[in-house]
Amino acid sequence: METEKLLTQQRDYLNKLNDSYGSLIDRLGKYHSDYGSYMLSVKEYRNFLDAKLMWVPTSTTILGWIKAPWIDAAKWLCHPNHWKEAGSAIKEATQESPVQSAFVLLFSGGVLVFRRRIRQKTEAWSILTRRISTDSFWHTSQSMVAVLLQSLIFSLPIAYIGYALTQTALELEFSQALGAGLLFVSCNMFALSFLMELCRPKGVAELHFRWQATTISLIRRHMVWFVSLVSLMGWIAVVMESQAEASYKDSLGRLAFIIAMGATTLFLRILLNAQKGIFAQAIVDNPKAWLSRTSGFWIKLTLAIPLMLILLAIFGYYYAAVHLGMRLMASFGLVIFIMVLHDWGLRYFHVQERKIALEQALEKRRATQEESPATQDEMALPSVEDPDVDLSAVKEQPRRLLRTLVGCLILASFWMVWSGVVPALNFLNTFVVWDSEVVIEGIKTTQETTLLNLIQFLIVSLLTVAAARNIPGVLEIAILQNLPLQSGSRYAITTICQYLIVSIGIVWALSFFGIEWGQFGWILAALSVGLGFGLQEIVANFVCGLLLFLERPIRVGDIVTVSDVSGMVTRIQIRATTIMNWDRQEFIVPNKEFITGRILNWTLTNTVNRITVTVGVAYGCDTEKARNLLLEIANNHPEIMDDPAPIAAFDQFGDSALNIVLRCYLPNLDKRLATIHELHTQIHERFNQEGIEIPFPQRDLHIRSVITGMNGINVEPPKA
Repeated sequence: METEKLLTQQRDYLNKLNDSYGSLIDRLGKYHSDYGSYMLSVKEYRNFLDAKLMWVPTSTTILGWIKAPWIDAAKWLCHPNHWKEAGSAIKEATQESPVQSAFVLLFSGGVLVFRRRIRQKTEAWSILTRRISTDSFWHTSQSMVAVLLQSLIFSLPIAYIGYALTQTALELEFSQALGAGLLFVSCNMFALSFLMELCRPKGVAELHFRWQATTISLIRRHMVWFVSLVSLMGWIAVVMESQAEASYKDSLGRLAFIIAMGATTLFLRILLNAQKGIFAQAIVDNPKAWLSRTSGFWIKLTLAIPLMLILLAIFGYYYAAVHLGMRLMASFGLVIFIMVLHDWGLRYFHVQERKIALEQALEKRRATQEESPATQDEMALPSVEDPDVDLSAVKEQPRRLLRTLVGCLILASFWMVWSGVVPALNFLNTFVVWDSEVVIEGIKTTQETTLLNLIQFLIVSLLTVAAARNIPGVLEIAILQNLPLQSGSRYAITTICQYLIVSIGIVWALSFFGIEWGQFGWILAALSVGLGFGLQEIVANFVCGLLLFLERPIRVGDIVTVSDVSGMVTRIQIRATTIMNWDRQEFIVPNKEFITGRILNWTLTNTVNRITVTVGVAYGCDTEKARNLLLEIANNHPEIMDDPAPIAAFDQFGDSALNIVLRCYLPNLDKRLATIHELHTQIHERFNQEGIEIPFPQRDLHIRSVITGMNGINVEPPKA
């Protein structure tokens, strides 16, 4: 009985526990629902504030600004007790993190001690770039690392102190504000040091990046005062913005911000001057470029931005002006950083181009020295060796691709900086262009295509086109030229990469519209219908083109014979292949002919080819002597191969001569015609010297009758 009672109590407790768990799950579900609603409301309010708060006046106008407590703000900033508190906070931060503090101190001190030696090494690397034989992209990379190290000598300790003050446990208002200001100063200090080291005499900008002398001079002349003034005024503005007293922000902070934006306007006016600025030479060299034609517009637009921020601050929109100004400075820094990356990448392609040009020049010199007299120049076939890289195309393709990538990187950087501030950018994602029904996991849903999706589609499409057009030159310089590949292999790789890029780009671009692979069934259906109405040849040539790239029965540079056309393969495209014959005529042959038809490839596995020379000697001549002379001439010729050895044979009794055939082999087709010409000439000369006659064609004429009156001879006419 006692056991049954205990079991009953246990069952009751378990039932109560189960009910409690059910109640708890219900409450958690309700809490989760309420939390989701709360976060949705927070997101809506945040979006509302981002869209509206920027354009709400947060400060007094110019009249109220004059009466602001300027003196109180200056006293608060310069109060000795505040600086003592900041010093104590710095001391406490260094004691709490002794390892980090020691590392920063040792790093900056070590670079400062070895600064002179680093600069000497940088100058030595820069001098090595003047000669092609000693030039290397590694020198530029080492120089960039040296510039980066020297730029951190003062900016890194300032940034560390600022970060330590913002993270201090004392939570002192002045220390927190001072730390935020020092972080701003450290960024400006780094930019100043980086550009000044970059533009040193015999430095990276001058000898590696080949910047204009006027650009380097302008940067070195005006960068110091600009960064110093903007750093000081920016520090005051950030410190005032980080403390709690609103009147201090509106007075001293707003004045410092206006001075900083005024200095920015003046600095940009000097740098962007159309006659003496950093873009002056580019505008003169490329007057028809869109950048040159619109120079007046974008220069005025750039100068108008800081002036607009000054007006916003004066008329009371100080909150908007500060946030836009901080993002403006970040945008300028990103542009400078990306442009340096652009020149760094351009430097890599420049070094590779110089190496390719040097290799081609040396190859041409060796070929000129090895060439025989003029007969070879006149009689030689087009070369089947790896053709020279088209430097004109190779130079332009990487530059176009690099410019495209830089433009996209700048746009992406601006998007990250400005999307959270400018409501128009966020508004793009709320403007619905059209609706479409898509199937996701078997369920039909309505998907909205916004203006942002349309812009993303256009950007991806442009990137795909630019990459597909310029990828051959980039691969040729960056990778393929350094690999032991023949020209045909390199051509196949670049072409297949182009097809892959186009395919990936199409799928990626269409994904912004919610189009998936399963929705391409109508395309396959339309394609199957089209095959019955004349597209089978186009599709067959397309598939055969892919097989040519994969199976490679022919390659660019091969000597082939298709039907009655012989020549060199110059281009393999998706539908047809181009063959240039010896008359420099181009034949367009559908790819299907190379897969389904018969083709003679003279250079598929090797370039060894046979020459057959047939010589007829008169009846009564010593055929063995003639045969030995042919073998002697062939064996003494420098182009004839020893293995396989030449063969001469008494081939047949001809109508007018005894035919002797000489068969010999050449290692390639380069000098085939010239060799045949020389063999014929030497055979003719030696046979004349040895008294061996090469007879004319002979015919026996039997006269059965002569017409009467012919030279006085009377001959009866033939009988019927």
